[in-house]
Amino acid sequence: MVPSLTDFGFVALVPENGFRWMSQADLEVRSVKRTTTRHAFVMVDQEPSDLGALLVNPKPKSNTVRRSPCEDRALFQEFASLDATNVDSLLAFSNEHGMLGFGTPVYCELTRPADALRCSESRDPITGETVGYLQAETHADWTHAIAKMRVAVSVLRAINAPGQAGEEKELTKLFSWQSIDVDQRYPDDRPGHWMVDTHPSLPIPNIKEFNREATDRIWGYVTHDILSEFETIQTVSKVWIADEINRHLNGKASPKIKLEGGGRIREYLQCSTLLAAMWSQVYSAFTGGKRYEQCKGCGKWFEVSNERGGRTVRAMYCGDACRVRSYRARRDQAATLAGEGLSAKEIVERFQSEGHEADLATVKKWVKPSTKRKGK
Repeated sequence: MVPSLTDFGFVALVPENGFRWMSQADLEVRSVKRTTTRHAFVMVDQEPSDLGALLVNPKPKSNTVRRSPCEDRALFQEFASLDATNVDSLLAFSNEHGMLGFGTPVYCELTRPADALRCSESRDPITGETVGYLQAETHADWTHAIAKMRVAVSVLRAINAPGQAGEEKELTKLFSWQSIDVDQRYPDDRPGHWMVDTHPSLPIPNIKEFNREATDRIWGYVTHDILSEFETIQTVSKVWIADEINRHLNGKASPKIKLEGGGRIREYLQCSTLLAAMWSQVYSAFTGGKRYEQCKGCGKWFEVSNERGGRTVRAMYCGDACRVRSYRARRDQAATLAGEGLSAKEIVERFQSEGHEADLATVKKWVKPSTKRKGK
């Protein structure tokens, strides 16, 4: 039985009082002097400026609230649109949906009781001594994850909108074929390889390392004769995004079956982290050819059904409530603009330039009362 991968399972536990950004100085701890081990990643004598901001639960033993972020099927789009430099927006996202799931363990000396240091008591996995312990995510973790998701969203949008010149142009910025001179093809005689370059349209941290790793992985597909210089840019982009999806879901998502009332079988994908859950949504969007829009009313991202043909009015709003609110707001704005002397045609052009759908007949109906009052 193959899961449809349109239903996802993930529950996040969010502290009742929320997470908090803290620095090493805020935590009043010193990192334990030792090297990195397979048991834990430990910072060695790092200054607060080196460590950067840590997203932590300020009270590890506090009550938690259960969240089900996967109920929002376009959450990955919202995540990709976050401003990584705005730590307040990242904090708001984590308080609503949970941590991403990096869970970097930080072991530190107990200079004061653990509760006072906002950490838990634990055993050092190496020495066995009692130490302070907390799980944290760095600002760099979030910045890099957002940047990667942003690249994926850009590629996904282009893949699911074939034939559109603007989207095709975005792909050519990311992927390009580089030929290799005949005398330099030793030892495997490859004529060239596809390169990945996210700069400058999609800059990300450690950009050289990211581009090199992505290029090397695509190079592997060239080696196995899956890709050549004659492949379309669409094919290359699909190879890249499929590889990224596999890497993000490996070991973090598994198909599950649940029996519900009446013996009905429910198939879903159980994810172990929030980041994996969002990449599962990318999986579903990629394999299902789904597209997404940002609501013109509230700004929330939402999935547009494949059954709906073309870009309709309904596809511009996440629901009827936003559509009605937007209608009333545009009606009132039209009356105001008419009162300022704008013609119905000029008002239509104004709305259309702002991305709103408007037709002359409707706007004339809206401004008619204003015209009468003006005439009186």
